[in-house]
Amino acid sequence: MGFSSSSGSSWPSKLKSVVIRGCRKLLAGCDKWGMGRFPSLSTLSLDYSDEVESPLKQRAFFPTPFTFLSIRDLPNLKSLELQGFTFLYGLELEDCPELQSLSEVSLPSDLFSLYIRSCPLLEQRCLQDTGEDWPKISNVPNIVIG
Repeated sequence: MGFSSSSGSSWPSKLKSVVIRGCRKLLAGCDKWGMGRFPSLSTLSLDYSDEVESPLKQRAFFPTPFTFLSIRDLPNLKSLELQGFTFLYGLELEDCPELQSLSEVSLPSDLFSLYIRSCPLLEQRCLQDTGEDWPKISNVPNIVIG
């Protein structure tokens, strides 16, 4: 089934999980998806796009009960804004070499699992006790870095 950035009305109403891999134009136009209309959507995985610097800027376009987010292989991703993702339970960040820091606001209080791999700038900032972002993540029960 194919979707374009303008086909928000074509999304299945009971959609629970979406994986978007290698779709540069689709990721770049995520503000037009209309995914906020799908309360069943709980997992979003964004993989590979060298054109995307911050895929979550348009928070209003994502569903409220979002519980798991996976972001992989976005070589130009510089920042990650998680404000408003209050139901986020799991966060996976992998192969984002330009990702410099986590959200300026605190992470969701219910975040249970954080996985950071091949994100060298972020990994340094998240080092236990010494990293600049450690205070932001220290309350997460399950943390895997590296």
